[in-house]
Amino acid sequence: GYFMLLIAPKAELAETEIAAKDMVLVLDKSGSMSGEKIEQAKNALTFALQNLDEEDRFGVVAFSSEADRFTVDLQRASREHVREAVAYVKDIDAAGGTNLLEALQMALHMLGDNDRRRPQMVVLLTDGIPTVGETDYDTIVDKVEKQNHVEDRLRGRLFVFGVGYDVNTVLLDKMAAGNGGLTQYVAPEENLETAVSEFYGKVSHPVLTDLTLDFGEVDVQAVHPRPLPDLFKGATVTVFGRYRGQGKTAVALRGQVSGKEREYRYDVSFPQREKKNEFIPLLWAQRRVGALLEEIRLHGENEELKDEIVQLALRYGIVTPYTSYLVLEEAETLRRAGRPVPAAAAPGGGWVPPDVPREHWAGGYGGAVGAPAAKASTEIRALEQAELLAPAAGEPGGPTYVRQVGDRAFYFQNGIWYDPGYTEGMETLEIKYGSDAYFELLGLNPDWGPYLALGENVRLVVDGLCLAISQQSGTETLTDEQRARLSALGAGNG
Repeated sequence: GYFMLLIAPKAELAETEIAAKDMVLVLDKSGSMSGEKIEQAKNALTFALQNLDEEDRFGVVAFSSEADRFTVDLQRASREHVREAVAYVKDIDAAGGTNLLEALQMALHMLGDNDRRRPQMVVLLTDGIPTVGETDYDTIVDKVEKQNHVEDRLRGRLFVFGVGYDVNTVLLDKMAAGNGGLTQYVAPEENLETAVSEFYGKVSHPVLTDLTLDFGEVDVQAVHPRPLPDLFKGATVTVFGRYRGQGKTAVALRGQVSGKEREYRYDVSFPQREKKNEFIPLLWAQRRVGALLEEIRLHGENEELKDEIVQLALRYGIVTPYTSYLVLEEAETLRRAGRPVPAAAAPGGGWVPPDVPREHWAGGYGGAVGAPAAKASTEIRALEQAELLAPAAGEPGGPTYVRQVGDRAFYFQNGIWYDPGYTEGMETLEIKYGSDAYFELLGLNPDWGPYLALGENVRLVVDGLCLAISQQSGTETLTDEQRARLSALGAGNG
């Protein structure tokens, strides 16, 4: 099965249990940051400094061709130290190149080898790529990770703000991912000060760090996110995954609070079947595909990752660089909005002829085919990616429509809705639409109703058997043998 776990451990933690932190703010002051960007960055750093708790410790590193720092060691966030640091930031001017490695090594050296009682973090603001000192990306990533790891733990987590469009996203993402942090990118027209302020509001009060989950007797797989992020005051941990087995179990969330091990236990039940939350498989698949695409982006493509992405995309109807579909809005949604319903969105499907120009597809296929397309119309949205993958049942080349039904994405091609598990030549039981056999099939397993409601021609795969609903032909009465087999399938997972 699939699961979504949302946990907010002990929201009533006392202020004394919220860990004091160490934070080093690292600012790129190279020439490309001049103008409004450097002013916004300075304002963001000032905000962070002025919102430190008195028990926190901090440092400031500013770098261009060389790295400079406010003080050699971390300072306690007293009013006097904060006031001096704000004055230091105010005097920063933008000029010179970008010596990224030297700045990060200086920041990590300031964190030192402190114990686990204080969460530590480095916050980097940069708009460019390394131009001075070490400029090889892999070498920078390797040196930062080696310096930041002490035995089995990180000195500090690296949070990165990339400013503008010239940032090397692969370099920054690799550094953040390898050092327990995150990246956030701010476009030139966006307000950097706002973005940093919002981030600081989230991480300013660490509650639980170094999180792990133990699911007891239930076997879980493909869990995302991985690794788990730190938990901050007022936040919730949201986890998606697959599971094998069923029944009640205790899920244990473990982490560090001010250097001490803390455990929270939750009694949960993993059901054999659950019909109330059919949205969860798609949400899991989206996160799984996102994680695999990120792995390819950072470390390069390989066939295993690509094949898994394609399989997931076809199974759940997800648009990726390897798949593309025409995504249809539900007809009922269009009717409620008072908009025309295209034939392709109606039950049973429809077809956009291949000779209809693409610019006419969005014009409401329920009207004249040759009518000009209205720009605001979204009855049919063509999502173009690297290539168009048709379902196994059809020939590539024509448009493929996809519609999500429960935990499956069905594909409409050549007048038929295909289950993603369908393959040519598989064992098939053909049943005529609207016949006694058709309604008896629904009576044996009502859970199949939403799939068959797609239209008069549907290919539904159940445990290796294709139930082919056809308008033109098929059995009209079930035999005792067919009835027994369908009953057995209905008693299973369906």
